[in-house]
Amino acid sequence: MKIVPVSRRTLLKSSAAAASVIALSPAIIGRAEAASLKLKCSSSLPNDPKYANGRVYYDNLVKNIKGNGLGEQVEVTFFPDNQLGQEIDVINSVKLGVIDMMVSGSSISANLVPLVGTFDLGYLFTSYQQQTKAFDAGAAKPIEEALLKGANIRVIAWGL
Repeated sequence: MKIVPVSRRTLLKSSAAAASVIALSPAIIGRAEAASLKLKCSSSLPNDPKYANGRVYYDNLVKNIKGNGLGEQVEVTFFPDNQLGQEIDVINSVKLGVIDMMVSGSSISANLVPLVGTFDLGYLFTSYQQQTKAFDAGAAKPIEEALLKGANIRVIAWGL
């Protein structure tokens, strides 16, 4: 078996369309060149492949990683139901690099970077279509930059 190094950029491209607010640990950056990358993904939601967003996004992430030919190089283990701790603890663990990724809503991130709380304003968007269009046009960019600067957390995808 030929092992090809996985760059962080390739990993992010393969997973960008797969997940909700998946926060990416800074520790991945240094390990992305390893022959075998083992990642931990946490979610507070149940392990229900049909109804729980965390599991649905995880399944899509794994499918996209395998679809991009990275299946033998990247292994993602899913920890649903707060197995790795409550969301605030997990987001701090992602920030520190102890946990690699998490699927979460925006409200928990507002504890670290208050600007993220703007996404929780009920009147901000009139529909999911409008929100998707705004995010695709770059409306989430300032929030992503604030999370990276303020909490060292990189958002790799928004699930709308």
